[in-house]
Amino acid sequence: ALPISLSDMDVSNIENIVIRSTNENDTVETLDMSNMSGATSLTLNKFTDGVTVSNVVLGTELTVNSFTADNAADDVTFAFASATGTADVATISITSSTLQQVVADAIETLTVNVSGATVTSIASLDAAQATSITIDNSTPTVGTASGLTIAAVGDNTATSMTFTGAGTTTVATGEGNDTVYVRTISSGVGTITTGAGMADHVERPW
Repeated sequence: ALPISLSDMDVSNIENIVIRSTNENDTVETLDMSNMSGATSLTLNKFTDGVTVSNVVLGTELTVNSFTADNAADDVTFAFASATGTADVATISITSSTLQQVVADAIETLTVNVSGATVTSIASLDAAQATSITIDNSTPTVGTASGLTIAAVGDNTATSMTFTGAGTTTVATGEGNDTVYVRTISSGVGTITTGAGMADHVERPW
């Protein structure tokens, strides 16, 4: 178990923060980055429950590594302190993880980088204000499983999705009018299933 509660953490003048949690009680942890002055990167390592990270400064490097969040309520949520404009940008890096809902609201341009020798699965990627989502996946097929599977894309309403990287990806898009771009993927996207939008379409450069 964690030696202290995440909600009690108070750190200053540390740029790179790595937190490991082995406390599996199906309760979402909470972490307030306003108590972490000077932090420029945050790595969440080997969590078995969800976590809500609040007051994330735009530009912070965010990494999710080797999660095994198998309870449906184990959401991973990043709430940004200063995302109040119309052109906010964020990047989340994910390695070899089983995730439920990944939430990054108030971000218009979201990049998700996926890597690792074992597969990553995301039950739902939720970026409510996103107008552009880029998925860069380098994990290849493992057995019969795609390197990355995104079972659903949440409540974003007007999203273009761009897929890059040499990995294999299976994704089901959201209910909005999605434009999906497939670019520079040597192995190809395994499956793209569009949602209920009336103007969904997929483009590829070949």
